[in-house]
Amino acid sequence: MQLLQSASKIFIREVILRYLGIDWGISHLGLSISDPNEKFVFPIGSITRTRWEEDLAKIRQIIKEKDVGAIVLGNPLRTDVVSASPKSIQRVKRKLESLGVDVILFDERYSSKEALKIQEILGKKDKSKVHEIASSIILKSFLEHKANTKKTVNDS
Repeated sequence: MQLLQSASKIFIREVILRYLGIDWGISHLGLSISDPNEKFVFPIGSITRTRWEEDLAKIRQIIKEKDVGAIVLGNPLRTDVVSASPKSIQRVKRKLESLGVDVILFDERYSSKEALKIQEILGKKDKSKVHEIASSIILKSFLEHKANTKKTVNDS
């Protein structure tokens, strides 16, 4: 909650936090954000990887500007392709947690393939956008999973 004072009146405004989706690639970080009601996902760009400190500073700024309460980080569970190892994604998770937000690992299988397919359908082949689209797919899948899990629990 956020406390706002105006003259002699005090207003309490509930701050609704959002999820930040990240597709962590070797050279780029794809980013997306949820709406506060967790219904929609919007791609917000990508970051070209540099050094840890710079990457984290950019993410910290986004967290602050967009009222991010948690990060959904794509977890490469596939073993049939070359991708980040479970050990390296855990290291990324710890670094992101140092920013003071929860980090949720979520299955990112096929998100890059799906992103490429979307680009193909749209007639656009921009490799720099693949991670951005993939982050949106990961975050949307997470929100759908969360909503379905909540419905199942509430229906019981």
